[in-house]
Amino acid sequence: MSVRASVLGFAVAGGLVTLANPASAAIIFDDFNTSIGHFATSPITSTTTNILKTTTPHSNAVARSTVAPFEGTHSLDVSIQGGGQTVVSPAFPRIRLLSGGGTPANNTSFTTTAGIDGFIGYYYKVPAPGTLPGSLPAGLQLTINLDAAGTGASADAGIAKNAIMDGQWHLVEWNLDNPADWGPFQGVGGDGVLTNGETHTIDSIYFRYPTGTTWTGYTGTQTLELDFFALNDAGSVADLVPEPGSFAVLGLAGLATLARRRRN
Repeated sequence: MSVRASVLGFAVAGGLVTLANPASAAIIFDDFNTSIGHFATSPITSTTTNILKTTTPHSNAVARSTVAPFEGTHSLDVSIQGGGQTVVSPAFPRIRLLSGGGTPANNTSFTTTAGIDGFIGYYYKVPAPGTLPGSLPAGLQLTINLDAAGTGASADAGIAKNAIMDGQWHLVEWNLDNPADWGPFQGVGGDGVLTNGETHTIDSIYFRYPTGTTWTGYTGTQTLELDFFALNDAGSVADLVPEPGSFAVLGLAGLATLARRRRN
């Protein structure tokens, strides 16, 4: 990838706009400020296991929220209701939140290169851990699953990272240039290698517990929150979060035009 210009390329949700240096650009997959974006599918419809109550899909849904978003006017709420399932090793509880219904053509693509590809990630907020059956216990992990052109879901996944469970916003991201940040899509397969020249799309976000987790009976209701899901080929996703009022300064509504770093 080319040397970075002093002005970055920026992206609107689900698309790409370059302000300078056409070879260097960022992608904001979803910021949820104007729509629910790619995450309109309830996690109950996917390979979500051992957490959700399958008899009440209306209780396991996604919706935009105006309550204390991380960036802009809205975030995404993922509401889940436990069904008291028993988890026996080597199974693992997981919530697979599909992007674009799990169909690559419905998602925004990006291509990994032999140059610098940067970081991909999102902001999240999860409740403080509690005890079963009413609360999600400690140990929740986060990851991201990618589809690769021609391979479907058996592609690549960011390594699982431990969630900070304190009811506050935090950034989780993966380095596209670091092989140690990537592995197989847990529960599906794949080689976990981001090949140069390979085109990728987002399959899903995983909220999950480690393989081998054993529990009996999660029956509570929790809301997990997401905001500002992006790729920054010039550094951390935090650098793409726009300053308040920056849209008005440039007169280009919807562009992430000024960058700043927010510490997670």
